[in-house]
Amino acid sequence: MKKLIPLAGFVLIEAIDEGEQRTSSNLVLPEKAKEKPAKGRIVEVGDGIIHYEGGVNSHTQTYFSKEECQVKKGDIVIFYRWGTQEIQEGNKKLLLVKFSDIQAVYE
Repeated sequence: MKKLIPLAGFVLIEAIDEGEQRTSSNLVLPEKAKEKPAKGRIVEVGDGIIHYEGGVNSHTQTYFSKEECQVKKGDIVIFYRWGTQEIQEGNKKLLLVKFSDIQAVYE
């Protein structure tokens, strides 16, 4: 099987199941009613994003900057749950997430 590698600006995350979820009145939520996971382990990190700034004529300064991902493979992160793309790889559910949707990392 070929390895899945995210493109620039994206990471692959394996969701960490937080276990049984309950309501405030202690009722167990069925699988379909659960929120998407917001905690996961980084599986792969795509390349940084190159930003272009500049004008269209020779009198305007042009420059490039590169935005690197601030997390690395193996990190446990909290991410914005509604901006994900689910991917089934074998028996694993992976999530494709933008760099900017990662909100925190556990140390």
